[in-house]
Amino acid sequence: MSRRQRLAALTAANSADLIRAFGLPANPVAGALLWPPARRFARQVQHLDDLVAAGGLPAGARWALQTFTRSLTTVGRERVPADGPLLAVANHPGLTDAMALMLALESRPDLKIVALDRPFLRAIAALADRLLLVGDHDRVALIHAARAHLAAGGALLTFPAGAIEPDPSIRSARTALADWSPSVRALSRGLPGLRVQPLAVGGVLSTTALAAPFVRRIVPTADREYAAATLQVLLRRYRDTDTTVLVGEPFMPGPDVVAEVHARMDRLIARLEYRYSFVSKLGDPMSTASTASVTTDRPGRYAKQLVSHMSRKAQGIWDDEAGNGTITFTNADLTLAAADGALLLALQADPEHLELMEDVVGRHLVRFGTHDELVVEWVREGGAAGTVQRKSED
Repeated sequence: MSRRQRLAALTAANSADLIRAFGLPANPVAGALLWPPARRFARQVQHLDDLVAAGGLPAGARWALQTFTRSLTTVGRERVPADGPLLAVANHPGLTDAMALMLALESRPDLKIVALDRPFLRAIAALADRLLLVGDHDRVALIHAARAHLAAGGALLTFPAGAIEPDPSIRSARTALADWSPSVRALSRGLPGLRVQPLAVGGVLSTTALAAPFVRRIVPTADREYAAATLQVLLRRYRDTDTTVLVGEPFMPGPDVVAEVHARMDRLIARLEYRYSFVSKLGDPMSTASTASVTTDRPGRYAKQLVSHMSRKAQGIWDDEAGNGTITFTNADLTLAAADGALLLALQADPEHLELMEDVVGRHLVRFGTHDELVVEWVREGGAAGTVQRKSED
């Protein structure tokens, strides 16, 4: 297929997707109206493919994320094994998720990705060379090809859902794990030295696009989210997403690898959902909010101490697996989350109690910091400075 033919195929596939997303009749009039944006996106995809051909998957992924998202945060990239057979397993909220995962797995230049066979993908030559495409009738052949790649020491990324899943930044995504294919069992069975690595991705779907008037009227939910995703591709003002990838620990597959993958993914997705709810809580108009990021290499330890101590006079919960917790006071709510190198705090209270609660929480944390010189510096909504606690003040 020539470059011109590939551009035509990409344009046709894009046009069909736009017609479906906007609920238009598949006729020549709709095709003519949507041809310009379909062609524009086709040229962008060809540019991405040129970058992949010249610099590999990370080069194309980096450009795509810079173009179609606002930010990318990857936690745990250092956990990816540098060599040896690796089966990477991820959820699939769509849009730029594959690109974000490519960068998370950047240390593996031998990466191949399992994807559903579509004319759109076959028209992207360089990228298609790095895909294992599966159709309705060749799943056995795919398993053989995937296992051969793993047996040769390669890395493989697969999406067991086989379809678009909920974005953890928008709605609950953990229940979708029940619909995952058990293909991980077939892919991992009997391969010496194979490690399985779970990855969770979220924050690919724009809440601004979901709030667009015509999108809000679309039902069911999956169709509404598909229309919102299409707006993100077409219009720059809807590319306001903050994507996050959490990289789990690799493990050697045991006799019930499917259950193990589900359990590990459930914990990772729970952490993602919590991260995004942590941010969204700050938009609650019924209270005043204040946040703090406390630098420490032991965030979980200090969070547990704070929850345990404060629970004498308040209701506190800490989830060690998820790395988050809450403390409910009479006049305030405190949310805690353990991040890499920091303990994140979000405090909500009525205006007359906010400063008092900043002081109470901050001073307790500073007392616990016997090995670290903890500094708790609160920042209030709108960027105003709150109270600051240091060990010297205690």
